[in-house]
Amino acid sequence: MKKQIEAMNQAKEKLEVRISDLNTGIKKKANEKATAEALYREMLLEDSSGEKTHSTTELSKVKQRAEALELEIQVDSDQLQVLEAGKEGAVQKSLPDIEAARTRALEGIKVELDKIEEEARELRAKLTLKVMEANVPLKKAQELLQDLKGAEYMAGVPWDRQTTDVGVPTKPKLYTIVPIGMGQGTKTYDESCIMPAEDELTKAYARGEVPAWVQHYANTGKLVTDEEARKHAEKRSNPTEGKGFVDRLLNR
Repeated sequence: MKKQIEAMNQAKEKLEVRISDLNTGIKKKANEKATAEALYREMLLEDSSGEKTHSTTELSKVKQRAEALELEIQVDSDQLQVLEAGKEGAVQKSLPDIEAARTRALEGIKVELDKIEEEARELRAKLTLKVMEANVPLKKAQELLQDLKGAEYMAGVPWDRQTTDVGVPTKPKLYTIVPIGMGQGTKTYDESCIMPAEDELTKAYARGEVPAWVQHYANTGKLVTDEEARKHAEKRSNPTEGKGFVDRLLNR
Protein backbone atom coordinates (compact mmCIF):
# COMPACT_ATOMS: atom_id res chain seq x y z
CA MET A 1 0.00 0.00 0.00
CA LYS A 2 2.89 2.37 0.76
CA LYS A 3 4.18 1.76 -2.76
CA GLN A 4 0.86 2.88 -4.25
CA ILE A 5 0.69 5.94 -1.97
CA GLU A 6 4.23 6.86 -2.99
CA ALA A 7 3.16 6.60 -6.65
CA MET A 8 0.27 8.97 -5.89
CA ASN A 9 2.63 11.42 -4.18
CA GLN A 10 4.98 11.34 -7.15
CA ALA A 11 2.11 11.99 -9.57
CA LYS A 12 0.91 14.88 -7.39
CA GLU A 13 4.41 16.35 -7.09
CA LYS A 14 4.89 16.09 -10.86
CA LEU A 15 1.67 18.02 -11.45
CA GLU A 16 2.58 20.63 -8.85
CA VAL A 17 6.01 21.12 -10.44
CA ARG A 18 4.38 21.54 -13.85
CA ILE A 19 1.88 24.06 -12.44
CA SER A 20 4.67 25.94 -10.65
CA ASP A 21 6.76 26.05 -13.84
CA LEU A 22 3.79 27.38 -15.82
CA ASN A 23 3.11 30.10 -13.23
CA THR A 24 6.77 31.10 -13.23
CA GLY A 25 6.86 31.10 -17.02
CA ILE A 26 3.70 33.17 -17.32
CA LYS A 27 5.06 35.81 -14.95
CA LYS A 28 8.39 35.90 -16.81
CA LYS A 29 6.68 36.21 -20.20
CA ALA A 30 4.32 38.88 -18.87
CA ASN A 31 7.31 40.95 -17.75
CA GLU A 32 9.02 40.39 -21.11
CA LYS A 33 5.83 41.36 -22.97
CA ALA A 34 5.51 44.55 -20.90
CA THR A 35 9.12 45.40 -21.71
CA ALA A 36 8.57 44.77 -25.44
CA GLU A 37 5.40 46.90 -25.47
CA ALA A 38 7.19 49.71 -23.65
CA LEU A 39 10.08 49.47 -26.11
CA TYR A 40 7.67 49.53 -29.07
CA ARG A 41 5.98 52.69 -27.77
CA GLU A 42 9.33 54.30 -27.10
CA MET A 43 10.56 53.46 -30.64
CA LEU A 44 7.34 54.86 -32.14
CA LEU A 45 7.75 58.07 -30.15
CA GLU A 46 11.40 58.41 -31.15
CA ASP A 47 10.58 57.76 -34.81
CA SER A 48 7.59 60.13 -34.86
CA SER A 49 9.47 62.96 -33.15
CA GLY A 50 12.46 62.51 -35.40
CA GLU A 51 14.66 61.92 -32.37
CA LYS A 52 15.73 58.56 -33.73
CA THR A 53 14.81 56.70 -36.86
CA HIS A 54 13.54 53.09 -36.68
CA SER A 55 12.79 51.00 -39.75
CA THR A 56 9.48 49.27 -40.24
CA THR A 57 11.28 45.95 -39.90
CA GLU A 58 12.65 46.92 -36.49
CA LEU A 59 9.26 48.16 -35.31
CA SER A 60 7.51 45.07 -36.64
CA LYS A 61 10.02 42.77 -34.94
CA VAL A 62 9.41 44.34 -31.51
CA LYS A 63 5.63 44.41 -32.00
CA GLN A 64 5.57 40.80 -33.22
CA ARG A 65 7.59 39.74 -30.18
CA ALA A 66 5.06 41.38 -27.87
CA GLU A 67 2.19 39.73 -29.74
CA ALA A 68 3.95 36.35 -29.73
CA LEU A 69 4.48 36.60 -25.99
CA GLU A 70 0.80 37.45 -25.50
CA LEU A 71 -0.14 34.30 -27.44
CA GLU A 72 2.31 32.16 -25.46
CA ILE A 73 0.92 33.56 -22.21
CA GLN A 74 -2.61 32.69 -23.32
CA VAL A 75 -1.59 29.12 -24.26
CA ASP A 76 0.27 28.66 -20.96
CA SER A 77 -2.70 30.07 -19.04
CA ASP A 78 -5.03 27.63 -20.80
CA GLN A 79 -2.72 24.74 -19.92
CA LEU A 80 -2.51 25.96 -16.33
CA GLN A 81 -6.30 26.15 -16.07
CA VAL A 82 -6.67 22.62 -17.43
CA LEU A 83 -4.02 21.23 -15.04
CA GLU A 84 -5.48 22.95 -11.95
CA ALA A 85 -9.01 21.83 -12.85
CA GLY A 86 -7.93 18.23 -13.40
CA LYS A 87 -5.31 17.97 -10.63
CA GLU A 88 -7.59 16.27 -8.11
CA GLY A 89 -8.95 13.87 -10.70
CA ALA A 90 -5.47 12.96 -11.89
CA VAL A 91 -4.34 12.22 -8.33
CA GLN A 92 -7.56 10.36 -7.50
CA LYS A 93 -6.83 7.89 -10.27
CA SER A 94 -4.39 6.25 -7.86
CA LEU A 95 -7.06 5.67 -5.18
CA PRO A 96 -8.38 2.35 -6.58
CA ASP A 97 -4.84 0.92 -6.52
CA ILE A 98 -4.39 2.09 -2.93
CA GLU A 99 -7.75 0.67 -1.85
CA ALA A 100 -6.95 -2.65 -3.55
CA ALA A 101 -3.56 -2.77 -1.80
CA ARG A 102 -5.26 -2.07 1.53
CA THR A 103 -7.76 -4.88 0.95
CA ARG A 104 -4.93 -7.32 0.23
CA ALA A 105 -3.03 -6.20 3.35
CA LEU A 106 -6.17 -6.49 5.51
CA GLU A 107 -6.56 -10.13 4.51
CA GLY A 108 -3.21 -10.91 6.10
CA ILE A 109 -3.93 -8.76 9.15
CA LYS A 110 -7.24 -10.55 9.73
CA VAL A 111 -5.44 -13.89 9.65
CA GLU A 112 -3.03 -12.58 12.31
CA LEU A 113 -5.90 -11.31 14.49
CA ASP A 114 -7.82 -14.58 14.15
CA LYS A 115 -4.73 -16.50 15.22
CA ILE A 116 -4.19 -14.25 18.25
CA GLU A 117 -7.87 -14.54 19.21
CA GLU A 118 -7.71 -18.32 18.93
CA GLU A 119 -4.59 -18.42 21.11
CA ALA A 120 -6.28 -16.09 23.63
CA ARG A 121 -9.32 -18.39 23.77
CA GLU A 122 -6.97 -21.30 24.34
CA LEU A 123 -5.45 -19.41 27.27
CA ARG A 124 -8.96 -18.79 28.56
CA ALA A 125 -9.65 -22.52 28.45
CA LYS A 126 -6.35 -23.23 30.23
CA LEU A 127 -7.18 -20.61 32.87
CA THR A 128 -10.58 -22.19 33.51
CA LEU A 129 -9.01 -25.66 33.77
CA LYS A 130 -6.33 -24.30 36.12
CA VAL A 131 -9.00 -22.71 38.34
CA MET A 132 -10.91 -26.01 38.30
CA GLU A 133 -7.89 -27.63 39.96
CA ALA A 134 -8.76 -25.53 43.02
CA ASN A 135 -11.93 -27.57 43.43
CA VAL A 136 -9.92 -30.46 44.91
CA PRO A 137 -8.39 -28.55 47.86
CA LEU A 138 -11.66 -26.64 48.30
CA LYS A 139 -13.54 -29.92 48.78
CA LYS A 140 -10.94 -30.97 51.36
CA ALA A 141 -11.56 -27.74 53.27
CA GLN A 142 -15.33 -28.26 53.01
CA GLU A 143 -14.98 -31.81 54.35
CA LEU A 144 -12.93 -30.47 57.26
CA LEU A 145 -15.74 -28.02 57.99
CA GLN A 146 -18.33 -30.80 57.93
CA ASP A 147 -16.19 -32.89 60.29
CA LEU A 148 -15.87 -29.91 62.64
CA LYS A 149 -19.61 -29.22 62.51
CA GLY A 150 -20.24 -32.88 63.28
CA ALA A 151 -17.94 -32.68 66.30
CA GLU A 152 -19.59 -29.45 67.45
CA TYR A 153 -23.01 -31.13 67.14
CA MET A 154 -21.88 -34.05 69.26
CA ALA A 155 -20.48 -31.59 71.77
CA GLY A 156 -23.89 -29.94 72.01
CA VAL A 157 -22.98 -26.67 70.32
CA PRO A 158 -26.25 -25.02 69.11
CA TRP A 159 -26.61 -24.99 65.32
CA ASP A 160 -26.63 -21.17 65.17
CA ARG A 161 -23.26 -21.10 66.95
CA GLN A 162 -21.60 -23.82 64.93
CA THR A 163 -18.71 -22.88 62.59
CA THR A 164 -19.80 -21.87 59.09
CA ASP A 165 -16.52 -20.50 57.71
CA VAL A 166 -14.84 -22.94 55.32
CA GLY A 167 -11.52 -21.29 56.15
CA VAL A 168 -10.48 -20.76 52.55
CA PRO A 169 -11.99 -18.73 49.66
CA THR A 170 -15.04 -20.50 48.23
CA LYS A 171 -14.72 -18.84 44.82
CA PRO A 172 -11.89 -17.52 42.67
CA LYS A 173 -10.76 -13.93 43.16
CA LEU A 174 -12.24 -12.27 40.07
CA TYR A 175 -12.34 -8.77 41.55
CA THR A 176 -11.69 -6.80 44.74
CA ILE A 177 -14.39 -4.91 46.60
CA VAL A 178 -13.37 -1.39 47.63
CA PRO A 179 -15.67 -0.16 50.43
CA ILE A 180 -17.44 3.14 49.84
CA GLY A 181 -18.98 4.59 53.00
CA MET A 182 -21.81 2.42 54.22
CA GLY A 183 -22.57 1.04 50.74
CA GLN A 184 -21.68 -2.24 49.13
CA GLY A 185 -18.51 -0.92 47.52
CA THR A 186 -17.03 -0.92 44.06
CA LYS A 187 -15.55 -3.82 42.13
CA THR A 188 -11.95 -3.24 41.07
CA TYR A 189 -9.61 -5.47 39.10
CA ASP A 190 -6.12 -5.13 40.51
CA GLU A 191 -3.04 -7.31 40.06
CA SER A 192 -4.20 -9.69 42.80
CA CYS A 193 -7.17 -10.85 40.69
CA ILE A 194 -6.91 -13.79 38.31
CA MET A 195 -9.09 -12.22 35.60
CA PRO A 196 -8.04 -9.20 33.54
CA ALA A 197 -10.48 -6.30 33.52
CA GLU A 198 -12.30 -5.47 30.30
CA ASP A 199 -10.59 -2.07 30.30
CA GLU A 200 -7.15 -3.72 30.53
CA LEU A 201 -7.85 -5.95 27.55
CA THR A 202 -9.27 -3.04 25.55
CA LYS A 203 -6.19 -0.89 26.20
CA ALA A 204 -3.87 -3.77 25.34
CA TYR A 205 -5.71 -4.35 22.04
CA ALA A 206 -6.37 -0.78 20.95
CA ARG A 207 -3.36 1.08 22.41
CA GLY A 208 -0.73 -1.58 23.00
CA GLU A 209 -0.69 -0.63 26.72
CA VAL A 210 -0.62 -2.99 29.71
CA PRO A 211 -0.44 -2.38 33.50
CA ALA A 212 3.01 -1.95 35.00
CA TRP A 213 3.00 -5.36 36.68
CA VAL A 214 2.11 -7.09 33.40
CA GLN A 215 4.95 -5.30 31.61
CA HIS A 216 7.29 -6.31 34.45
CA TYR A 217 6.22 -9.94 34.02
CA ALA A 218 6.83 -9.67 30.26
CA ASN A 219 10.36 -8.37 30.96
CA THR A 220 11.33 -10.65 33.84
CA GLY A 221 8.85 -13.52 34.11
CA LYS A 222 8.22 -12.49 37.74
CA LEU A 223 4.89 -11.60 39.32
CA VAL A 224 4.93 -8.47 41.48
CA THR A 225 2.42 -5.87 42.56
CA ASP A 226 1.69 -2.88 40.37
CA GLU A 227 3.45 -0.59 42.86
CA GLU A 228 6.56 -2.80 42.93
CA ALA A 229 6.62 -2.86 39.14
CA ARG A 230 6.51 0.94 39.00
CA LYS A 231 9.42 1.15 41.46
CA HIS A 232 11.45 -1.27 39.34
CA ALA A 233 10.68 0.83 36.27
CA GLU A 234 11.78 4.00 38.06
CA LYS A 235 15.07 2.36 39.04
CA ARG A 236 15.69 1.31 35.44
CA SER A 237 15.02 4.85 34.23
CA ASN A 238 17.33 6.26 36.97
CA PRO A 239 20.24 3.78 37.12
CA THR A 240 22.35 6.10 39.31
CA GLU A 241 19.66 6.29 41.99
CA GLY A 242 21.10 5.20 45.30
CA LYS A 243 24.68 5.71 44.11
CA GLY A 244 25.22 8.46 46.66
CA PHE A 245 24.28 6.11 49.48
CA VAL A 246 26.74 3.48 48.24
CA ASP A 247 29.50 6.09 47.91
CA ARG A 248 28.89 7.25 51.49
CA LEU A 249 29.24 3.67 52.73
CA LEU A 250 32.50 3.16 50.83
CA ASN A 251 33.98 6.44 52.06
CA ARG A 252 33.30 5.90 55.74
